[in-house]
Amino acid sequence: MEEPHKPAPDAGMALRRFVPPPALCGLLLLLALVFTASNAIGGAAGPVARVSA
Repeated sequence: MEEPHKPAPDAGMALRRFVPPPALCGLLLLLALVFTASNAIGGAAGPVARVSA
């Protein structure tokens, strides 16, 4: 009786294993966009209050 032939894993499957899911990539992109926008708005507004001792 012959053993069933198992196909060798190709490079595409190995690469897909290390790529994060699209939802995680979208979340990270959104976080980077929000951080960049808030940093730009905060830099344009300047200091809001000074604490004097």
